[in-house]
Amino acid sequence: MSAAFMSALAKELAEERAQGLGRAEQIMIAALEKYRTLGNEQPADAQTDDERYARLWALTGAVASFVIQREACGLLDTNRVLKLYAIPAEVVARLGVTGSDKSTAC
Repeated sequence: MSAAFMSALAKELAEERAQGLGRAEQIMIAALEKYRTLGNEQPADAQTDDERYARLWALTGAVASFVIQREACGLLDTNRVLKLYAIPAEVVARLGVTGSDKSTAC
């Protein structure tokens, strides 16, 4: 394969990674806003607790996806991102953990 072809392919792959990073960031920001608004919506009850739990895990997944996409782009300073976006500590503590069942949560 020619050098021009390889260069064009490398450029296209870099563009795809960057677009994926942008999409992952948008999803994470939306999940973060949704998570933060829950406390302002209504008093705590069982349904609110379930919704908070669901939003917590949705945010955790979105943050994990964003961090993975950043790493795929060669951006490795995860702590900086967590501070920049003010990711809640309870989300950071769950990164890398699955939360499909309440009985398995810490």
